[in-house]
Amino acid sequence: MKSGKTLVELATEIQNQAQAKRDYIADTRTLELTDVGIESRLQSIGIAINSTITKLLQTYPESTILAALA
Repeated sequence: MKSGKTLVELATEIQNQAQAKRDYIADTRTLELTDVGIESRLQSIGIAINSTITKLLQTYPESTILAALA
């Protein structure tokens, strides 16, 4: 049997998360949507984009590369 949090610990966690929540108001006319491509994802996990990586990106679909890294 898996052990987890007690009911009291769970209630405390929920209360802490509820207190930490914040609402933000933003002018939607100034918001921008930026595509974070696979290159940025790879760089964020420490993989340098070199000729070998570029060739892999041209050869295989993004989903295949991301699945291999998971």
